Amino acid sequence: MLARPSRIREQFRSLWRSHTSPRKIALALSLGVFLGASPFWGLHTLLAIGLAFVLGLNKPAALFGTLVSNPLFAPFLIFFGLETGSWLLYARPAHLSLGDIKHHFQSPDFMDLMSEYLLPYVVGSLVVAVLLAFLTFWASLWIARSYRRVNQQTEGPPFGDSPAAP
Repeated sequence: MLARPSRIREQFRSLWRSHTSPRKIALALSLGVFLGASPFWGLHTLLAIGLAFVLGLNKPAALFGTLVSNPLFAPFLIFFGLETGSWLLYARPAHLSLGDIKHHFQSPDFMDLMSEYLLPYVVGSLVVAVLLAFLTFWASLWIARSYRRVNQQTEGPPFGDSPAAP
């Protein structure tokens, strides 16, 4: 069953309101984005939960970050990973268009196509994953701090603390 957008929105808001520090939220989200953009297809969820547990990060935030590899964005991640790797390794484009990737992504010969481009894809995907994780860290850190600052001004001290009585 698909989650309603309002439920997803509420879960996302609860992340910002959690007792987790803004830095740890940002680290968990960027870890998830790194893993989601990485070439470890099929292992994103397990790696996110495992690494978040080992590193003491917010597991739901790490899982949320892995959603960057959803079916809407996956062709773009593959394309940019492949192009980046091809330029880094061979100083030339991959000669494979985004349309080709979208077309071949669901076809049986996709793995044959990937075997030719596997090394550039892996190298490029890791570079793209690092860049996306870096951007995610700073953007989510700013959002978390801003959200906490605004809510602290409108709702009082965070987490139910009350100011000391005079």
